[in-house]
Amino acid sequence: MSRKIFWTPIGLESLKEAQSFILEHWNQQVLAYFLDLVDNRIEQLRSNPKLAPIVEATEYRKLLIHKNVSIFYTLESEIIKILLVWDNRQDPQTLKERLTEANIG
Repeated sequence: MSRKIFWTPIGLESLKEAQSFILEHWNQQVLAYFLDLVDNRIEQLRSNPKLAPIVEATEYRKLLIHKNVSIFYTLESEIIKILLVWDNRQDPQTLKERLTEANIG
């Protein structure tokens, strides 16, 4: 069974931030590669929603896109709710705040 993907506003905003960062530091080709990685991982999630492990003591799952980037999501009946695209090198406290904000909003 294929589940629906729902991007939260913060999830979409964080994806745009990642795109801007890539374009600022690399080029359009690197951005296209990154977006292909994201699309491929999202398609994998559709058919296997429990693909990513649960982050300890939370309801969030962390799906590695690239060694530096992960997507955080939750499962809600028939929906995969994308909360955040996250640069794994950023402050973990900020991550907790953004996830809480994304899940509420």
